[in-house]
Amino acid sequence: MVQHITCRDVSKSYVGDGVTTQAVRHINIELTKGEFTAVAGASGSGKSTLLSLLGTLDQPTSGTISYDEKKPLSMKKKDVADFRFEHIGFVFQQFHPNANSFRECHGTIVCPKGVL
Repeated sequence: MVQHITCRDVSKSYVGDGVTTQAVRHINIELTKGEFTAVAGASGSGKSTLLSLLGTLDQPTSGTISYDEKKPLSMKKKDVADFRFEHIGFVFQQFHPNANSFRECHGTIVCPKGVL
């Protein structure tokens, strides 16, 4: 299991219609298993892009992302997919559970008082 995720000078830009948009600029962060980390910012500030990069769903334009000294983004696509399957989990922001979803997984999660 991955203990540390390290971003060194990670940037991501997109080019469209001759315009370059910097989604993430020069991120330097170290995440350690067991710590709680929040990613906050205004709409369009690069939060989802950063999470996509950390989750190996996208590649940075520059910089490196290491997982316990491994650099899966330099691996073959199949090996990146295997790494993601074995080490990374996602809850996509488009996930919109309803009350029945929570009832079906009762015992798996604990809901704050007043949610249901």
